[in-house]
Amino acid sequence: MLRVDKCREPRPVTRTGCRARIHVAYNIETKRWRVVAFESVHNHELIPRHFVHFIPKYRRLSEADKALVDGLHTCGVRTCHILGFMMAQKGGHEGLGFIKKDLYNYFSNGAKARRENGDAIAALSYFQSKADNEPMFYSKFTIDNGRL
Repeated sequence: MLRVDKCREPRPVTRTGCRARIHVAYNIETKRWRVVAFESVHNHELIPRHFVHFIPKYRRLSEADKALVDGLHTCGVRTCHILGFMMAQKGGHEGLGFIKKDLYNYFSNGAKARRENGDAIAALSYFQSKADNEPMFYSKFTIDNGRL
């Protein structure tokens, strides 16, 4: 499809200029927090409770969820089936507290961390076996802040 105008579609306006806020200050002498300013009036509708789990601030895997997910994953259960199992356990998307992408990111970040450590160890063991088999082979490495 060829676009003639070459301009992007304008993004929807999502900012409302809402002045609702709470401002707190710490008093050093009394060692207590106190509310300095509080404005509770919103100029927009609040999000319905069943959509809160889509807001990035409130999306996360709890430690119990991570332990369950790791256990299922090590047993060979596929990620989509893990998500379905957890949704059935917690009563749907609203009970989960995270979305599918968060679960896939969790596995991706874990695999990345394992790969970083595993790659260095694999390289060192390769160099060691190469040095054992070939007398002219020489390798040297340094560790900086605990990293190769």
